[in-house]
Amino acid sequence: MSLVQTRRIKNAVLTMLILTFSMVIQQRQSTRKEAASADYEAARLKDNQILINRYIDQLYSQYNGGNYDEAQSTFLALKQTWQYQDVIVKSLPVEDYYPSDSLQHLDSLLALPASTVNHFLVIKEIRRINIRLANY
Repeated sequence: MSLVQTRRIKNAVLTMLILTFSMVIQQRQSTRKEAASADYEAARLKDNQILINRYIDQLYSQYNGGNYDEAQSTFLALKQTWQYQDVIVKSLPVEDYYPSDSLQHLDSLLALPASTVNHFLVIKEIRRINIRLANY
């Protein structure tokens, strides 16, 4: 075997080793990114749940205090935040989830004119949702 042939073989082996190492490094980095992405999504879900609970408490206070216009605005923000949470949940392996569709009854109650009977029904529905969320 000549000197030129052995150099070519060495170069080919080195090239294969470099390619193998670069593939291993790239695979490790993608695994880390996936893990970081899942952690990020879980953190966003937790932050969103806290925000939803704040909106529900705020909605209860506003509606119970007679600030119906502010309560309506808070409800719209709650609904939007909850729908965003639905999107987040679809990207995570969550076993049990309370979807934003649960707000439909409250939405229909808030659309009715404020009366004494409707007031108690809205408060009751807000409490029901709050209790249901506390169980998740």
